[in-house]
Amino acid sequence: MMKFEDGYTVETVFDGSKLGTEPYSVELSPSGELLVLDSENSNIYKIPTPLSRYRRPKLIAGSSEGYTGHVDRRLREARMNHPKGLTVYDQGNIYIADTMNMAIRKISDGGITTIAGGKWVDGDDHVDGPSEDAKFSNDFDVVYIGSSCSLFVIDRGNQAIREIQLHDEDCSYQYDDSFHLGVAVLAAAAFFGYMVALLQRRVQALFSSNYDSTAYIKKVALNAPYQGPPKSVSPLSVTNECEGEKPDGGVFGSIGRLVFNSNTSTSNISNIQMHGQ
Repeated sequence: MMKFEDGYTVETVFDGSKLGTEPYSVELSPSGELLVLDSENSNIYKIPTPLSRYRRPKLIAGSSEGYTGHVDRRLREARMNHPKGLTVYDQGNIYIADTMNMAIRKISDGGITTIAGGKWVDGDDHVDGPSEDAKFSNDFDVVYIGSSCSLFVIDRGNQAIREIQLHDEDCSYQYDDSFHLGVAVLAAAAFFGYMVALLQRRVQALFSSNYDSTAYIKKVALNAPYQGPPKSVSPLSVTNECEGEKPDGGVFGSIGRLVFNSNTSTSNISNIQMHGQ
């Protein structure tokens, strides 16, 4: 019993039957183009996006005449033998499961090379070890694993999953020119931010110092009591028994002397009156 979910439609976006192409497997390239594996004709095509029904694909590896074989050469001179799997990683290279050659092939700008298998030797077809000695069945696929920089081989004929560790340069997209440029931009941005923050602190400190000085001067001026014009006032002197009396100036000194002299005069007048009696 089937239960269909509504809301889906089916549309043909590429019709290889009109163009002599038989798509078997597809992958999306890092640049957004569609990579098409034509197993029947042993070719790899590239189709730009967005797709259109009759857009002619571009042959990037193999033979337009459909020749087969195991030949490692430049892209248009190399030969494959009915491959049935492909995988691509961020740097753009393509790995092919060339099943009838029982080999794993690598497609790069320089051409096609073999990285594992490919030897026709009687006996067991499940052999691990160095790539030139490894053997696969004639039914397998490949998957690129970026986190471990390796290929997983789904060896269906041997009911096994196998791994091929790739070279560091094969996964060097993590450290390519764009990566170094990004690091340089981040470093420059951090340095610029630090310099701006340092300049801002210097300017704030400068204005804060000037403001504090001006505010202090104004505060002292406002809080100081009013003083008239300066007068020439001599300090009060204390007469020592050993020293002669020194003239004392000032308002308080004059009042003191006046009171003292008044008391003396009053005392003298009292004494005269007493003697007269």
